[in-house]
Amino acid sequence: MGLMLVGVVAFTASALTFVSGFGLGTLLMPVFAFVMPVERAVAATGVVHFLNSLFKFWLVGRRAHWPTVWRFGLPALLASLLGAWWLVSLADQPPILTWTLGARVLQVTMAKLLIAALLLVFVLVEWVPAWRSLTVRAAWMPLGG
Repeated sequence: MGLMLVGVVAFTASALTFVSGFGLGTLLMPVFAFVMPVERAVAATGVVHFLNSLFKFWLVGRRAHWPTVWRFGLPALLASLLGAWWLVSLADQPPILTWTLGARVLQVTMAKLLIAALLLVFVLVEWVPAWRSLTVRAAWMPLGG
């Protein structure tokens, strides 16, 4: 059941975010985290992101604005490698908090805490009307990547 849910959410989120270009990870990562450890969920979300990007490139790549691709995409690629390394190093740290709920042992790790905080920020950016209208000059694009 869990894998079927992941497939449906991945397909739906990919279709919904095709136009906006944002939100796939915000929608998909929590569903992946429901069926696998959070570190693997982030990696699986990255794989879906990559495949979705390849598909979008195949569909509309000829119309891409290449200065934007280089100024945003290249830093994003480098930052994703740094982020993956950082996540692996965080995964090795001991839990911050552990408790039991029935027969389950639940843990809060630094990786889970940071990912939850990032997801909350992404949701707030989408929900807070004043934040949705924020614009950033093109000179700051590499930092966004």
